[in-house]
Amino acid sequence: PKSLCAFGGLDAVTHALEAYVSVLASEFSDGQALQALKLLKENLPASYHEGSKNPVARERVHSAATIAGIAFANAFLGVCHSMAHKLGSQFHIPHGLANALLICNVIRYNANDNPTKQTAFSQYDRPQARRRYAEIADHLGLSAPGDRTAAKIEKLLAW
Repeated sequence: PKSLCAFGGLDAVTHALEAYVSVLASEFSDGQALQALKLLKENLPASYHEGSKNPVARERVHSAATIAGIAFANAFLGVCHSMAHKLGSQFHIPHGLANALLICNVIRYNANDNPTKQTAFSQYDRPQARRRYAEIADHLGLSAPGDRTAAKIEKLLAW
């Protein structure tokens, strides 16, 4: 069903986004998160609209979801998933839909100029969520040359 594709795909997008901006992100998880996002951007719309008529897109979405899962298993998830679990259980909302409802506000919250409350671990060089969201926009080809960080983040939100 289309809803399963949409909600599962949006969950995978959120997994990859949160893994990439995690305070525990590393070179290992970064590549996986970015590759998952690229595969999802390129294949989730076709998988949703064409379904079983496009088995290649479906396969790539499944691969992307797995890669995103590996990324978050190594970098952990963020506040979006924490809230999505609570929202979903309280209001019986599918998990991917709950993530989709929250992720834009979470990105706006995380991408602030003074992110002092995003980590309690001084040994990590993060949080750098603002810069890293902009890097995601660049990687996905959403930004234009000369775009400032704020514009890149807005383009990521629009995606």
